[in-house]
Amino acid sequence: MTIVDTLAAQPLYNLDSSNPFTPFGSTPLIPFNGQLYYCAVNTVAVVPLFPNTNGQTAVIAFTFSSSAPAIAIATLSNGRTLTLLPLAAGNSNLSLTATDTNGNAAQTTLAVTVIPDPFLAYLTAAGVPPAQRAPTADPDADGIPNLLEYALGGDPLSPGATDIPVCGLNGGNLTLTYKRATSDIAYAVQTTTNLTTPSSWTTANVTQGTPATDGLTTATIPLGGPARFLRLRVALTP
Repeated sequence: MTIVDTLAAQPLYNLDSSNPFTPFGSTPLIPFNGQLYYCAVNTVAVVPLFPNTNGQTAVIAFTFSSSAPAIAIATLSNGRTLTLLPLAAGNSNLSLTATDTNGNAAQTTLAVTVIPDPFLAYLTAAGVPPAQRAPTADPDADGIPNLLEYALGGDPLSPGATDIPVCGLNGGNLTLTYKRATSDIAYAVQTTTNLTTPSSWTTANVTQGTPATDGLTTATIPLGGPARFLRLRVALTP
């Protein structure tokens, strides 16, 4: 709008008074040294209304702040996608500000309530840094993400301290043995014959097994037919 406002501030001239329909009836011209000059626009660039990546120039830019960063923090991705990460039980107000290229701003506030979460308490007690508490994060770089460490009763900051599921054979069955460490996780052993097709994983024909007193659980599937693969899928329950 700076360019448009500069053009609008110039004196207007009627360059064709004989034609009432002329598009040049109100033409902005720049007086200079006794002459009138057209307002020349030498370059034009397309500026998106909203950013598509962080740091991209756009008409609207977003910033945010939290009244209680110890309760919840936020990250901005793709220039306009806000992701909240809970850190502790409690309440926080997240202020989101949109500012345009003229400096005009609009603000809204989101009330964030973080309820007590055993998974979050587990990460906090283990000393996992706040920025590495996402379910898919792997702070000890052992290839086992936080959520799976929690589900299996492991230590998220100690490589090799988690008992990973073990495949085996039992008679005519393929088995997968793992530990159910907590009651707020949904466990499911799945099978597929094709690793290149993610949608082919299924629980069909898998006997999920019953946990022992120590949580050890063995799922089974009959052998036969094409080669089979097993995996353990875990998810937090509401």
